[in-house]
Amino acid sequence: MKRKDLLDCDGQNFAAKIQCTPVRGKVSICENRVYLCQNIIPDSIICKNMYGYKHAYYVNIGTEYDLQRSSVTDFAIIPQSPKFEEFYDWSIGDIIQSKSGAAHEIIFRSGEFMARKPLHEDGEEYVICSTCKELYDGGWRLFEPPKNMSIEVTTEDIRKALNIPDGSRIIITK
Repeated sequence: MKRKDLLDCDGQNFAAKIQCTPVRGKVSICENRVYLCQNIIPDSIICKNMYGYKHAYYVNIGTEYDLQRSSVTDFAIIPQSPKFEEFYDWSIGDIIQSKSGAAHEIIFRSGEFMARKPLHEDGEEYVICSTCKELYDGGWRLFEPPKNMSIEVTTEDIRKALNIPDGSRIIITK
């Protein structure tokens, strides 16, 4: 590690050994304190943003000394790669899409387990539970709309989506 501390690493992926156990997760910064969020080493600490992981391991501000004192060795920030991010960064509110084009919204995540609901217009609502690995192996990926995407809607579509009574005036601003 060549950094003075980990205070500028919020949201970055890491790999390390905590108490001699290999772990992977995300660095979380809360009130100038560094937490290593992961699913293996339990700790009584809970930070505000655990990035969907079950456990947060407190390491003060994340200096070399802090990591050693906290029994963290072989610490490394993992560079962001698209394939890695597609699999590990799904979080609540994200839209994921299958190879066939079906779209679902992530409504709950705890570690590898997640619940999602289909985004379709037939009015039926239900929840599907699975692991991130099952979804990724099944071809699901984070949906990223095209940058210059045009969407055509009618005032009737807006009225239905926002539950606006007929006869009400709709004003659209940029």
